[in-house]
Amino acid sequence: MIKRFSKNEKGFTLVELLVVIAIIGILAAIIMPNAFRAVHKAKITRAINELKAIAAAAMQFYAGVGTWPSDAEGADPGLVTRPADAGRGDGGNFGYTTDLSNWNGPYLEKWPLRSPLGGVGPLSGDGAYGWHLGAKHPGWEGPAYCCAAELRGVPKDIFEQIDEVVDGGDGWTKGKIRSWGDPANVDSLQYIVSEWN
Repeated sequence: MIKRFSKNEKGFTLVELLVVIAIIGILAAIIMPNAFRAVHKAKITRAINELKAIAAAAMQFYAGVGTWPSDAEGADPGLVTRPADAGRGDGGNFGYTTDLSNWNGPYLEKWPLRSPLGGVGPLSGDGAYGWHLGAKHPGWEGPAYCCAAELRGVPKDIFEQIDEVVDGGDGWTKGKIRSWGDPANVDSLQYIVSEWN
């Protein structure tokens, strides 16, 4: 038997349902951009913290071994597992040694494989962390050599956001955060650990 509804029975009209749907849509439009910004900001913060962790581990390595870890692009330079050598870098041997008897690692629990920002640029190895030991970029201010934790394939806008958080936006040539490449075409972001002549 089919039940018929009378006009006196309570229920939602089509207009009331449309008003509720419209209100939900407006609230979603207000909340979603803020949610996406919060997620992006959290990814930036995590990338900065991973660079700082690599830098702190490298300083512990230096304190134990007496030289910096060797240059390593996109791989653990000896902070997690014992390396074959240390102090070998771009542009020379900076206290090069194979005597790692004072290596007391691991200095880092695990090597971060990819940035939380993902493959963030047009380069091979996008989003990969690395370790730079050697000559500084010719456009940088300061001493001739440096060691730095690096993040490959960082677009200009991401570089500027990270530089703003760490250095107050002082640009690509000075401070803790620097760009390998020119400001319009960032190759990799460098988190400077130490510099010397």
